[in-house]
Amino acid sequence: MLDIDNFKQINDSHGHQVGDGVLRKVCELVASSVRSSDLLFRVGGEEFCLVAMAMDVERARMLAEKIRQVIESHRFAQVGQVTISIGIAHFREGDTLHDIYARADAALYEAKRRGRNRVVAGE
Repeated sequence: MLDIDNFKQINDSHGHQVGDGVLRKVCELVASSVRSSDLLFRVGGEEFCLVAMAMDVERARMLAEKIRQVIESHRFAQVGQVTISIGIAHFREGDTLHDIYARADAALYEAKRRGRNRVVAGE
């Protein structure tokens, strides 16, 4: 799970058209950072879910950190720097989709609680 930090401020300060441009560019940057077999979904607002199959926790953490750095280093037109927070979770035997989603979402909120612009792995 990934979420654009302080996205409401972008919309409030620069307008929804600029915010929509940031959303599109974040999607492009994420898509260019992952494998063609990985799936990116917009969950709502400025929150996204990336499904990366056949990847252990350490590789997932490395991928998430790479994505975080790509977004942080990009300079967005009219906005400048944008950061994201990421929560990761992996499949455990017996998990439902809800279980994995809930752990990733909890990890995302922990990343936000710890100050944003970071990756946190769910338990």
